[in-house]
Amino acid sequence: MTRESNRLIKELGRRRQVVLFVLSILFVALFARATFLQVYQYEFLSKQSAARHLRIIPTHAYRGMVVDRRGQPLAVSTPIQSVWLNPQKADLKDPKWRVLAKTLGIKHKTLTKRIKIHARRKSQFMYVKRQVRPGLIKKTKKLGLGGVHLLKEYKRHYPAGEVAAHIVGFTNVDDVGQEGVELAYNSDLSGLAGSRKVTRDGVGHIVETIENIRPTLHGKLVKLSIDKRLQYIAYRALKGAVQKAQAKSGSLIILDVQTGEVLAMVNRPSYNPNDRKQYHGDKYRNRAVTDIFEPGSTIKPFLIAAALQSGKVTSRTLINTHPGELQLAGLKVKDSKDYGILNVANILSKSSNVGTSKLALKIGSSTVWKYYKALGLGQSTKSGFPGESSGTLNHYKHWNQAETATHSYGYGLSMTALKLVQAYSIIANGGISRPVSILKVEKNVPGKRVMTPRAAYQIKRMLEKVVVTGTGQLASVSGYRVAGKTGTVRVLTSKGYSNKRHIALFAGLAPVSKPKLAIVVIVNEPGNNVYYGGKVAAPVFAEVMRDSLRILNISPDKLSLVQSKIIPLNKASTGKAVKTRQIAKQGVNRRL
Repeated sequence: MTRESNRLIKELGRRRQVVLFVLSILFVALFARATFLQVYQYEFLSKQSAARHLRIIPTHAYRGMVVDRRGQPLAVSTPIQSVWLNPQKADLKDPKWRVLAKTLGIKHKTLTKRIKIHARRKSQFMYVKRQVRPGLIKKTKKLGLGGVHLLKEYKRHYPAGEVAAHIVGFTNVDDVGQEGVELAYNSDLSGLAGSRKVTRDGVGHIVETIENIRPTLHGKLVKLSIDKRLQYIAYRALKGAVQKAQAKSGSLIILDVQTGEVLAMVNRPSYNPNDRKQYHGDKYRNRAVTDIFEPGSTIKPFLIAAALQSGKVTSRTLINTHPGELQLAGLKVKDSKDYGILNVANILSKSSNVGTSKLALKIGSSTVWKYYKALGLGQSTKSGFPGESSGTLNHYKHWNQAETATHSYGYGLSMTALKLVQAYSIIANGGISRPVSILKVEKNVPGKRVMTPRAAYQIKRMLEKVVVTGTGQLASVSGYRVAGKTGTVRVLTSKGYSNKRHIALFAGLAPVSKPKLAIVVIVNEPGNNVYYGGKVAAPVFAEVMRDSLRILNISPDKLSLVQSKIIPLNKASTGKAVKTRQIAKQGVNRRL
């Protein structure tokens, strides 16, 4: 071996030793670093790891269903997805952002601006669009944009649409009740969201659930008193009547007088709660509980009840209404014609303003006011409906003779349709006032007596006469005894009571022998120069009452003679028909 060869071998040996030394140093350094991290930095690194991979996420609570009294759905929550993104991971240079914006119906500039704003705020979450249709979700997934994710949410759906809109109401995009039952019972329907701890992988997918931190309490089912079948009947009839009369609006309520349950409540105009574009105050306002009006002649039965209970008059007391008008200080009370001398029953059937005014003046303003107050006038029904109005009933100390008179025929005080139908249920119940309920009543709530049984019976007989021979003949229902009262009210404007704007009313109950339903119909400002309650509202009452009684399987209570003859009597003009009318009236009078 040459000297040169030995030198090379020694050189290689030294280099190997240097390499081994360096490797040893690196190994020692790595070992020391690993020891430091594992022993001294373990807790810190564990927290950092958890911060990147452990997440506490909410578990959404299902919003409870709203159903009618028979379990038919009126409001349900359906699963739907929303698109969100992490602004910190959004590469706005990617042309796919423009495609995403177009897919979701958003302007590209608007989306870009929002992302930049959230990015500057160091936000890691931003909604792109809430509650996206399934078809658009598929297109969004295909784009594969980094930082864009889907979030499962729930959207409220209303199967009855505009028919039950004013009762059920609606929720906002966050599923929080805004109107109707959705608002009134929001806490019961909402439930309580839970939370759980999960681990996510590098792309944000959930790997496993570590623990459930708080259990999810789903919303409760709310069962309403509404009968969906009657709701459809009422809405169809009211819609047709408002359109036919070219009216401004209308309301209709069906009340179960035996339980105080609202079986149907409809308004026109209405809206479709499934379409958020229709959410306008003039449409989604529940006029039946928020709008007040002067009840006009529909208040007269209660004035007469007050007179009867005062002991100062009886049903046979005679009142002279000649010459068809009554002059008081600052007021002229007028009837449509000179009815002459009328007994109390005929004052109601003829709807004499002069007659009721004289009765009110006879018994005194304090008696009238105290009786109205006992009936609950000037107070809300406490039904639980959001925005329910109380109406007005000024104290009698502020009344003069003129105001005492106007209160007798329904001017100077105001109420809602719900209050009016509750008042008529008192007559139907023999003088017992029951609480109004929008929820299904499982056990009847004891009522409060506010009218004597005798007075209630007498008023019911008088109201039946209104339908048989008086102003409410178009409210009659074949096979059933019906009692009710018409009303035609002039609208109060800034310039006084209008001669061209009216409210047509009808309030009634059936079957008279054992009342089950009370119905109030209101048509606001009908056109076509036909605006009387007996012409506009009474036929709607008859249609709804007829169909409702049949659906509920309520037995007819009208005598066979009247059942077969009473309907065509109104159209008869021959001598034979007149004779038939007289026979029918005698049959009715025997029952009265």
